[in-house]
Amino acid sequence: MVHIADIKSIVIESGLFQTLDEQVESDMPLQLDSFSLIWLIEQLERRYRISIDYRTLDLEHFSTIRKIHRLVLDKLGAGQP
Repeated sequence: MVHIADIKSIVIESGLFQTLDEQVESDMPLQLDSFSLIWLIEQLERRYRISIDYRTLDLEHFSTIRKIHRLVLDKLGAGQP
């Protein structure tokens, strides 16, 4: 199971987001540049063995930690009720 804390750790530990720290809220807007986005997609694909096509991706899915978490759950098929 993927926990939202796991996604938060990936984002914070990357060092790409200098303004974020452990206190970042799950619904706080993230400011991703193209390099950070590609790096994050690669990390998520490797860790969770999912495929995210950045060419057709809705950037809204990467606007908060909670939305990234939901995307990963959906890709894993765990986002279904």
